This record gives sequence, structure tokens and C-alpha cells, in this order.
Amino acid sequence: MGKMTRIYLKKPKDSGENSRELIRRLAWEYSGDTGLFLGDYRSFVNHNNIKVDVDGKPFFQKGFPEFSISHSGEYWCCCFSLEACGIDIQEMRRVNIEGIAERFFTLGEQKYVLKEKEAGFYDIWTRREAYGKMTGKGFFVEAPDFVNGKGELKNRVKFKGAYYNLQEIQGPMKYKWSVCSRDKNIEVIKL
Repeated sequence: MGKMTRIYLKKPKDSGENSRELIRRLAWEYSGDTGLFLGDYRSFVNHNNIKVDVDGKPFFQKGFPEFSISHSGEYWCCCFSLEACGIDIQEMRRVNIEGIAERFFTLGEQKYVLKEKEAGFYDIWTRREAYGKMTGKGFFVEAPDFVNGKGELKNRVKFKGAYYNLQEIQGPMKYKWSVCSRDKNIEVIKL
């Protein structure tokens, strides 16, 4: 199947499977499809424990594949890639968007929120979260401005000399979600 970022979307109450079990099963599936690991599931699980680094970013002991998880409201999602990736999903709830934007967003991002209202707020928020998860440093990491000089959302950002794509993923109503990945090829699978 080759290089790609794959996202799985699920309503967690749909099964009794816990998050770590689900991540391992989906990572094994992704690893087989991309040629990373061609062994059986038991062998994959036995050699690929999930660990957490000093900043709280989860990773596989063997280092592959890269993954990121998010959940909000009724939904859980997980993103897998051959390189660093981040994902965020947010249920669009009524919040003080202007107050939060003023506190956490750049001036350009605040102007975008004033123009685009609630949808614009969640555009920025999910991009910031996805970027923070990709870097492993979280939401409060020093991040680039996610709006360009024309007041439009950026679709690419630079991190450690490499460009990463920021993409909004179409999903359930009343939710916004974004992914930050080197890949432009994104596959979404609903479980």
C-alpha cells in the first residue's frame, strides 16, 4: 500500500476494547498494509509495547509506526504514519471563543476567529492541538501562526526543517478535526 497516513474514527462505546488494545490492533493492521511488519498479531504485540516519553507523547517501543490519538464527545480517533503525526478532534460546543482566542491564539488567528466565528475557532484549535501532538510538546508549545498574511488558514507548517501538512478531515456533524502529517495522502476508516 505504501506511504500514507491512516486515520481510524470510532464511537468508543461501540465495543469493549480498551484504547491500548485498539491502538495495537490497528497499528498491526497499518504496519502490515505499509510493509513495516509482516508477522502475526501476537508477535507484533509482544515486541511493540506502548510507552510514553517525558513529555507525555505515546509511542511504540520499537518506534513504528508513529501514532497520535484524540477523543471528544462520542468519538475516538487514532492516526498512524511512517513519520511524526498528530490528530485532534473536538466536539463543537459553546465556549467563550473570543476570550480563549485572545488568551492562546496569535493576533492573526484572533482576527480569523472574529471573521469565521465558532467554525474558525475550532479550525485553529484543532490545528494547534494536532501540531502539538505531532511535535510531542503539546498545545502550549511555541507554534507557528496557523493563519497567513491574507487571513487564510495555512495548509503547511515547518518543523525541524521539514514541512508538515495541516488538513481538516470531514467527519461527523458538530465536530472539527485536523491532522498534521508529512503525507498528503490521508485515508479515513470508520470503525
